[in-house]
Amino acid sequence: MKSISRSIETRILVVAGGGLLLVGLVAGHGFMTLSGAVATLQRTIDTAVAQKTNVLEMGVAFKEQVQEWKDVLLRGRDRNKLEHYWQGFEKKEAEVRALATRLGKGIEDPKAQALVVRFMEAHRTMGTKYRAGLEAYKQADHDFAAGDKAVAGVDR
Repeated sequence: MKSISRSIETRILVVAGGGLLLVGLVAGHGFMTLSGAVATLQRTIDTAVAQKTNVLEMGVAFKEQVQEWKDVLLRGRDRNKLEHYWQGFEKKEAEVRALATRLGKGIEDPKAQALVVRFMEAHRTMGTKYRAGLEAYKQADHDFAAGDKAVAGVDR
């Protein structure tokens, strides 16, 4: 009778041990899957934060570009200041373009990517109009009103 009870006891221990091992394996697999999902989520969040930061930097650079234009109009009678502020305008223009290009390369969503492309095209067109405005400003003997009129509404 002792051998039968030991045999049953052994079987129960083997089944219980096997069950615990199975539960441990399933739990380990669950933790590994969860860890992968958390890593994927972290990459998604990091990408979104980087893109948002890029958009904010681009917005600041764009505002600074417009400010440089205003400085051209207000202070451009002095040839040195005209060159200084126009160079600042072109520097900010290049910065905006570089930020938009970087943003466009990092976006996977086609609709969002199309918006970046539209922005870049509008920004390029705006640059052409500002250059025409600069010429109008110079032709009008540095009259800020002539330069301002030539680019009215461009930065909106």
